[in-house]
Parts: sequence; C-alpha cells; structure tokens
Amino acid sequence: MPEIVLASRQPLFDRFAVDDRAALDGALLDAPGLHASLQRELQRLFDTRCSVSLDEYLRRPLTVLDYGLPDISILSINDETDRRRLAEVMGRAIAAFEPRLSRVEVAVEAAAGARERVVVNVSAAVRLGPEMRRVDFRAAADASERLTVGGAATPNQD
Repeated sequence: MPEIVLASRQPLFDRFAVDDRAALDGALLDAPGLHASLQRELQRLFDTRCSVSLDEYLRRPLTVLDYGLPDISILSINDETDRRRLAEVMGRAIAAFEPRLSRVEVAVEAAAGARERVVVNVSAAVRLGPEMRRVDFRAAADASERLTVGGAATPNQD
C-alpha cells in the first residue's frame, strides 16, 4: 500500500544547490527542508530590486520582469503609513513570486528600542504533502534597506 509522505516538491533551482541534506530523495523536501527553501527564496526576493516605481508596483499586474521589490528608499521606516505600505508591497511580492505560499500576512513594525529599524513578520500557509502548515518568518531591516530573513525551525501544523 502506498505511504503518505509529508514532503513538498523541491524547486528546480534548489536541486542545483550544493546543500541537498534537506531533500528526502533529491526531489522532495521534508518540513525543515521546505522551511529552509522558503527562507532562501524570500531572502532572494527581498534582496532583489525591480525597476518599476512603488506606485506602479502596487497598481498594475506584476510579471516576471518585476521580480523583487521596488525602490523602497522613499519610505520612512519611522512613519506608520509607510510601514503599512511596505507591508503591502512585500505581501504583493510574495503572492506574485512565491507560489508555494498562500494566505500570506505581512506586518511591519518599528523595532523596540531601535530607531531607524523595522521588524517584518511574514505568516503564511504552505502545503506539505496532504497537509497545510503554517510558516512564520521574521526579517529585520534598517535604513540601508537590507532585510535579513529568519524564521521558525519547521512549518507548524495548521
């Protein structure tokens, strides 16, 4: 009788990576491997800048040429409205360019005790075999715009 495996397909570019320890069979990812793969993809997405303006990015349908985030340097991380706008931009980027994630929620908050620094919390659902799991990632950023993505060790059962 076939066995149900709690795994997810490994993206093509992850298969080219040197570190395949998280892959069960070279093509499937277990829960820690899936989380690590998503974390890498979010880091790549947030590190890449596209050429469209912030307003255009939010207004029109995105294509593969729009991969990444628009120039967010015009946003003030000390302004609540701009933090909400950054959350909207990041949520839109994730929805467009990380299809494994659904029910994405992004919250951008001022970092406690640190001026010119924000914390970005990303929560979403991901399929792991027949189950939907919740994943959480946390990114920190300062005025340099560099986001560093981290997260929980494994997807949580939803």
